[in-house]
Amino acid sequence: MARNRKTQPIVIRFGPALKGCLVCLFIAGMAIGYVGQKNQLQVLGGQFRDLENRLGKLRRENVLRARILDSLQTPSELEARIKQMNLGLVAPQPEQIVRLVERAQPAPSETTNQLYAHRSLLTKAHD
Repeated sequence: MARNRKTQPIVIRFGPALKGCLVCLFIAGMAIGYVGQKNQLQVLGGQFRDLENRLGKLRRENVLRARILDSLQTPSELEARIKQMNLGLVAPQPEQIVRLVERAQPAPSETTNQLYAHRSLLTKAHD
């Protein structure tokens, strides 16, 4: 005897529809996540571009300030500033300059080399 569709359990009748809804929700969730990630990438790309532009600007300003500093440290500029501020500074006389002679480092002594050779011979003898 054939069974009537009305007598089938409700789970069997709505099962495929429920599965279809779950698949649609899953796909919609994935699409929303994809769009959200793309939006976040775009925002981060804009921030990255802005920060790179700022870094370039700061580097250019740094080069400009380094040039200004170099020009302010020239002897002629320093002398002009000393005269302008009335500091009364003058260059030292040659007899006022003390020159220090740097001594050369002494060569390693033979005893150091002998000790090293003695140690290496002892370690080889124990092996």
